Amino acid sequence: MATTETPARTPTAPLPAGTPAATHQSTAAEGGHGLPQLDSSHYPSQLLWLTISFGLLYLLLSRLLLPMVESALARRRHQIHADLAGARELQKQSQDVAAAYEAALAEARGQASGIAADMRNKLTGEVDAERNRVDAEVAGRISAAEAEIESTRRKALGEVEAITTGIVGDIVSRLIGRTPAPDEVRAAIVAQREEGR
Repeated sequence: MATTETPARTPTAPLPAGTPAATHQSTAAEGGHGLPQLDSSHYPSQLLWLTISFGLLYLLLSRLLLPMVESALARRRHQIHADLAGARELQKQSQDVAAAYEAALAEARGQASGIAADMRNKLTGEVDAERNRVDAEVAGRISAAEAEIESTRRKALGEVEAITTGIVGDIVSRLIGRTPAPDEVRAAIVAQREEGR
């Protein structure tokens, strides 16, 4: 085992004054223990100064700094409440505007439906009127055409009857040698026609 020996103290020459080593050397020579704050003989004065320091710090904080912090917090709180109230008001206004928009949109839809129905009814009326006018015109033309056809048919039948009467009268006169009266020939043709039906 190795033994450690502590070197013996040898007197040294005094150090120049004002250096930290000289201060330490003088404190050690006076019998001081090193750190004065750990020396129990200094505790009462340290406690006194600690109490005074904390008292002054408390007064400084309670009288100056804490009121400033409290007023800043109150301003922020007031600003937050004002902002929330403004946001609620804006939300209410936007809901009112949205409701007015929906009402206007519904009214516009109703008006558009009414206009469309009116236009549809008007166009239907115009189309019906035009159809009735065209139907009447066509019916008039058809009646006129039927009357003309009937007139032409009567005229043609009259001519056919006259031609038939003439031809039958000629045939009878050649066969029997005498010419029958046109009324007799017509009566014979009508009787023959009704017999054939």
